[in-house]
Amino acid sequence: LMGWWLPQRGFLYAFAMVVAVLLVLVVALHGQRRRFLVWGVAGVVAGLLPLYHVHSFIALAVILLALLVFRRRREWIVFGVTTMMVAAPRLMQLSLAPHGDTQDNNIYPSVAVGWRYHFDPSQLGQGLDSVFSVSPAGIIEAIGHSLVLPFHLDWWGFWIVNLGIALPLSAFVVIAVIARYIPGRLGSVALRLLEPFPRQLLPLTLGCILIFAMANVVVFQSWDWDNTKLFAYWYLGVGLLTGCVVVHLCRRWWGVALSVVLLTSVLGSGMLGLIRLSPWEASTSRSQVAGPFVLDSVADIELAREVAARTPGTAVFVTSQSPQDPILTLAGRTTVMGYYGWLWSYGTVLGTRPSDTATVLQGCGRLTLADPGCPIAGILHAYGVDYVETDLRAGRNNGVAVIDSDWWARQSLPVVARSDDIVVYDVRQP
Repeated sequence: LMGWWLPQRGFLYAFAMVVAVLLVLVVALHGQRRRFLVWGVAGVVAGLLPLYHVHSFIALAVILLALLVFRRRREWIVFGVTTMMVAAPRLMQLSLAPHGDTQDNNIYPSVAVGWRYHFDPSQLGQGLDSVFSVSPAGIIEAIGHSLVLPFHLDWWGFWIVNLGIALPLSAFVVIAVIARYIPGRLGSVALRLLEPFPRQLLPLTLGCILIFAMANVVVFQSWDWDNTKLFAYWYLGVGLLTGCVVVHLCRRWWGVALSVVLLTSVLGSGMLGLIRLSPWEASTSRSQVAGPFVLDSVADIELAREVAARTPGTAVFVTSQSPQDPILTLAGRTTVMGYYGWLWSYGTVLGTRPSDTATVLQGCGRLTLADPGCPIAGILHAYGVDYVETDLRAGRNNGVAVIDSDWWARQSLPVVARSDDIVVYDVRQP
């Protein structure tokens, strides 16, 4: 709720689109009439997903693959062709775009067996080796790690602590579904164990569980935490399975208490997170995670107005690389490089921009801007920089740059705008 649906509109829209497609197709699969138009409309919605959220498109593809295996119908052809026709331009753009840079260690997709479980990297995990560059031996090793992963108690503990019964329930359903195809008593027992779950629900939830397995092997973006957007769709399936178990148990008086325990195990970590974000809890915490949050102060707003009034709209700035820099968020000006964390997490190829901007902001020590040994003038000219911002708060506002404000103050440059913390210098040549 706090990490996806509230702050990330792309995920919010995409999740609704995925659920809509699944609802339409599940209903269509259990109908007798062949409604090709319905499948075509669902294909259009699915094809638009890469424009909103690529992780959701990947998740939907995996879930629908499971549905296709268990529910084979001719209408899948209509759905698949329609989806690919709509999605093809975006997918082609993604395939041809840069996928990170070895210099910044943000190449994706990458192999990371166990996802964030790396308590013993010698036993699990391939680090962040690109999927495209893993050698045959590395692939075999990754497969071996994946096969032994379910036997690591610490890995199970990680998921049980966070989501309670979710992972054990997923494993139970997979084993029972496989066992039901075994003739004899074992198959009969498996069928009985699967009674709480509607048969038409199982293919859908198996697709969700497959997403969990896939996201425990491959990281689909530079930042491994972003795989949580895939785990959200696994959790959708787990939620449906848990609901079936709870309804089944509540038919008996003793099952009510057990249902409460199961629900608490699944929802407990989320409840603790919300309590931590509550105003009364945050007021006693040093982190102040519940606010109040100040994106821009009154001084920042006033400085942005001055910058907007005194600089051309096409001007290029070197900024402090803070995610809430007022020159970028309020004045709407262009910077040589924005917040490194966001750029890195999207696999953006930055080249020498990080080092160049760091050189500019750090100053030249005892040399002046006009001295031949100072490289800053050459860097400013190469990027067509018009203004340089120094911000005393850069280190406290998630900025990654080290700024020598005193050095810049000694250069006798015209000041365009100033606040208590920020000074904007005009570095254009007269």
